[in-house]
Amino acid sequence: MTYQNYTITLPDSVAARLSVAADAQGITVAAMIRNLALEADAPPTAPEMIEHLRLALSPALAMARDWDDLQARLIKRGFELRPDGAGLRLHSRFDGRAVCDSTELGYTYGQLVRRFCAPMPGHAKQMRRILKPKLERSGRSAGALALMETRARRFDAKRGATKKAARAQDADDLWNIFEPM
Repeated sequence: MTYQNYTITLPDSVAARLSVAADAQGITVAAMIRNLALEADAPPTAPEMIEHLRLALSPALAMARDWDDLQARLIKRGFELRPDGAGLRLHSRFDGRAVCDSTELGYTYGQLVRRFCAPMPGHAKQMRRILKPKLERSGRSAGALALMETRARRFDAKRGATKKAARAQDADDLWNIFEPM
C-alpha cells in the first residue's frame, strides 16, 4: 500500500479533540483518520441483507450443539463468529469483513453461552455469572463448573500466565472436584 501526505488546517479545539480521541484509542491521529476513512468507505449492511442472512444462517445457529459445531456450520456457509467487545460479530470468511452483530441474527452471546453451557473459546468475557447458576440447577455443578473454570484458566494461562502455574491450578481444580462438599 502506498501512502500520500495531506496537510489539513483545523481549529485548535478540533485538533485537540482529535488528539485526545486518538490517544484514548492508543493510535496516532493519522491512523485514526485512516480508520475513519476506511469505515466510511465500507458499505453498510442493508436490512434486507441482514434478513436474508438471518434466514440463510438460522438452521446453522439453531442446530449447532457447541461452539466448534457452530463455527463449522458457519464456515461451510462462508462466515464465522468472532468476539467483539462483550458480544459477537459475524465476519465474512472471504475478505474478513464484519457483516453484522450476532444480535441482528437473533442470538446474543449470553444466549449462546447458556445454550452451549460454555463461553466461546477465546472470548474475553467468560460469562461465569451466567454459567454457575445454570450448572448448579442442572445438578452437574461440581464437575461441570470445575471443568468450565479449568478450561477458562487454561485459556487465561495461554494468554500470559506460565504453564507451571496453570498445571498447579488444574491440580487444585481436580482435587476440588473430588473433595466432599
